[in-house]
Amino acid sequence: MAVVSVSMIDILLPTYRPQTAHLRAAMESLLAQTENRWQLWICNEPAEDSTHTIMEPYLGDARIHWKQNARRLGIGGNWNNCLQYGNAPYIQFLFQDDVWDPLYLETALQILQKNPDVGMVSIAHKYAITENMRTAPIYGEVQTFIQEHVPPGKHNGMDMLLQWIEWGLRPNIIGEPSFVMLRRETVRKTGHFRETMVQNIDSEFWMRMLQHGNWYRHPNVLGMFRIHPNAASAENFAEAKGIFERWTMLHSAQRMVPPDRRKQVRSILRQHVRAMAHKFLERYGNVSISETTSIAALIARHPIATLRSIVRFAHQRLQKPTKP
Repeated sequence: MAVVSVSMIDILLPTYRPQTAHLRAAMESLLAQTENRWQLWICNEPAEDSTHTIMEPYLGDARIHWKQNARRLGIGGNWNNCLQYGNAPYIQFLFQDDVWDPLYLETALQILQKNPDVGMVSIAHKYAITENMRTAPIYGEVQTFIQEHVPPGKHNGMDMLLQWIEWGLRPNIIGEPSFVMLRRETVRKTGHFRETMVQNIDSEFWMRMLQHGNWYRHPNVLGMFRIHPNAASAENFAEAKGIFERWTMLHSAQRMVPPDRRKQVRSILRQHVRAMAHKFLERYGNVSISETTSIAALIARHPIATLRSIVRFAHQRLQKPTKP
């Protein structure tokens, strides 16, 4: 009788209208892993495309499971839908555009097994960026920031959260979900992804994960994250969704820290809120109807800080001499 290996990792693949070459590359990178004790759960969003046809050659593998969503759930909804499958001690997302080096799963798994107090481990990766992308410089800046400010190795979760708050929860120091392996026990304590989030849905989840476990950063590059115009992150940037979501994250962060640190955190947050209001107004000098609605929402959430920032910004503009 053949010995069936116990699954150590549940790999979650949310799919929606993937590019054939990218999805096949992702699958081939999974099948090439040196660590093979995994189960793959594919959660496909309804669409008139050929995702099942692309995946059909792989479905003969008993470790690979196809799940068709009955209705469109959206990004956060499908990520949460994926979390219901499997019972392995570790969880790993794999997005349809991304690829891993063969040692990726083995490396991340060994770190979590050797460090039972670590709730998630991030693995460094490179970016494949389509030319002429507006967001292209941002990814290089993120990599530089992490290399300069976040040493490799283990970090205390709460200390890291406090430091990240001081940085204004920017940039995403933990990384994209395709390159973060999670301990299932820590995920249970954290809860689900916040489905109202779009651009910062992963960062907001990492923020809550840090309350329940430590974090490990592994500096060796073991994969590739694709950036292209059709990706959700590119669309969200164009609509400036990240500005408002980070505002919400900063507002909720003060409830996540110990009581004796909340006064300090509130002072830090006020500084970031003012800076963000200035940035928003500078970016959107000609305010449209939709942007006016967004400003109103910000004022409703943070009335004093937002109004003070707008008044100060307007005063500064009025004090500037006009050009002849």
